Formats: sequence, C-alpha cells, structure tokens
Amino acid sequence: MAFASTYPAAKAALIALWDAAIPNPVINGPTIGVGQDAVGTVGYQDESNPVAAEGLWVHQHLAPVPEREQYTINCSAGINWGSTGVIPDAEAAVFAMFNALAGAIGGNITLGVSGVMTAGVDRWQLFESQAADGLTVIIKFSVAIDAFTTV
Repeated sequence: MAFASTYPAAKAALIALWDAAIPNPVINGPTIGVGQDAVGTVGYQDESNPVAAEGLWVHQHLAPVPEREQYTINCSAGINWGSTGVIPDAEAAVFAMFNALAGAIGGNITLGVSGVMTAGVDRWQLFESQAADGLTVIIKFSVAIDAFTTV
C-alpha cells in the first residue's frame, strides 16, 4: 500500500498563502536576504540550524504504512534595517511581518491541503545583529503541522 507525505503540498501552500499576506518577497529556501530589505522564508536554514523541516510518521491501528504525520517547517521573517540605533523600530517592523504570516495561517489552519488537520506557528526566536551599515532583525519560527498521510 503506497502513501505520501503532505509536506510538499503544505510547503507550497505556505508560500502561496504568505505571498498574498505580505507585500515583501516570500522565498522557498535556506537563506534570508538575497539583497532584500525584508523577506519571509519557508524552509529556512542557516549555519546554526541546517534543518529545513523535521517530522515523524505515526502508525496507528496496526497499519502497514503510517497513517499520520507530524512535522515542523522552519521559517523566518527578516528585516535589514538601513541605520543603526533604531532597534525598537526594526523590532516593530519584523514583528508586524511575523504577525501577518502567523495570522494568515490562523485564517486557514488546513492550508487548503488535503489531509492537513492543523497548522500553526509554535516556537519562535528573535535574533538581532548590528553592524556599521545597519541592523538585521530575524525571527526564526516553526510552523507545526498535524496531518493524515495521503494514500
């Protein structure tokens, strides 16, 4: 009996959902920036966390294949702020983007993907770095998904 993960469809749905939710670019991939002042990333990876997603398959009812899966997709919202010393403004801007991304999921917790029962932001971390050319503020967060596998 064949089965399939909902991960590819859920990731594509997140990108489409977030493209509609924020005016900034939403990229599919491991890095933030790409010359942008503000960007959302689905499948975020960096040197400290090289994992784009993590999950497990759950066997129920003595099934020969996993019937459910639970996974998290690592994501980020980031702002490159052009001046130094304006940490509160940069934090407000990155949290506005983060809130819009999380809110978009809250308005569609199945992501419109067959099999997905719930999706939502679970953990987040705020990172800030300041250099002579400005401030970078990044919120790294996970989108947790609970789904049935597709058969």
